[in-house]
Amino acid sequence: ASDSTLLRHLIYCDGDEKKALASLKATLQWRAEFFAGKGFVTVAGEGGAGGENKKFCQCCITDPRAHCFLRVGMDAAGRHVVYSCAGAATNKKPLDGCRHMALELERIFDGNSAHGSIVWLINFAGFGIADCNPRTVVMALPMFLNNYPERISQIVLWGMPALCRGMYAAAMKLLDPIARTRIVIHKTDADRTRYAEAYWSNDAAMAAWLDAARHVQGRPGDFPELALSRQLSDAETRATLERCAGLRSK
Repeated sequence: ASDSTLLRHLIYCDGDEKKALASLKATLQWRAEFFAGKGFVTVAGEGGAGGENKKFCQCCITDPRAHCFLRVGMDAAGRHVVYSCAGAATNKKPLDGCRHMALELERIFDGNSAHGSIVWLINFAGFGIADCNPRTVVMALPMFLNNYPERISQIVLWGMPALCRGMYAAAMKLLDPIARTRIVIHKTDADRTRYAEAYWSNDAAMAAWLDAARHVQGRPGDFPELALSRQLSDAETRATLERCAGLRSK
């Protein structure tokens, strides 16, 4: 484990070294079991036998609209910005969603060893009954808290639909007081604009894409226009959005 990983577990355990060691061991065991399971496709890396193999979400290889958990850039505080919109995703299965999110975190943080954190931006456009499975909260939050401690610097919610209030209440019960303070709800366009000016002005392409994302309908594969997507800094995100656009044009 990297020094950054050790430090994150230590912070998560309030400086208790024994608890931090137990937490790290539990995470290593979880990784060995979780990533060896179904739902992943392993692709050989470049350079033949010496290349590093990569795992991909099996659902998204079949359909790029299956999930929506996309890294769109870095904010002014040096945090990775990850955008999600449940309405834009066709796959509503909680376990599949957890697999996809875990893979994206692994990619962002180089096998979860690199330093850094994310801001998770959640757009509720198109949020419906199919997105209200209580198992999503029960599965996802423990995965983030126990196996990716201190990775989520902030969660920004664009609104709070009535359908989501039950899930939100359940999530609050699983979070400690410090974690709860990391959740910010933007109720108005003015809230979103102030936040964007404070944290996204460093990346014009990301800011433009997210500004356009405020107006999507939340349908499967519904993202800002491709011209904006092609300006994003993350190559894998650009490739995913290209594939989604290709399906819309058919």
